[in-house]
Parts: sequence; C-alpha cells; structure tokens
Amino acid sequence: HNKIIKPMEEQGEFESRRLWQHVSDAIEQDDQDLASVEKTKLEEAQRLEAKTHLEKGTAHTPLLFKQVD
Repeated sequence: HNKIIKPMEEQGEFESRRLWQHVSDAIEQDDQDLASVEKTKLEEAQRLEAKTHLEKGTAHTPLLFKQVD
C-alpha cells in the first residue's frame, strides 16, 4: 500500500524525511561521497545537541516514545 507523506514544507524540523533529505538526494544521484558528507553533518549536529542538553542539565524528552525498564 502507498505511504501518505506530508509535503516537505509541512513537515516538522525533526521529521526523518526532512533531516535525511540531503543524504537521500545524494544517494539518488549515486554520489556516495556527498551522502557520507551529509550523513556526517547530520550526526555531528545530533552529537552537538546531545552535548548541549548534557551541559545545560536538560533532558531530551521524546514526544512519541517512553523508556521501558
């Protein structure tokens, strides 16, 4: 069955398709070097955000998931 996907301009800033769009575009263009560069940028931004939360003592609270012990 077909997926229903919001147009990019209607997606939130942290939705997967928006976050990974540059990686996906590079893969579609068969440019693995660019895909790696874009993936690294994304991962570094995520690491920086996690570090910032840690330094400020603020916890990241997922909207859709909860931790199960």
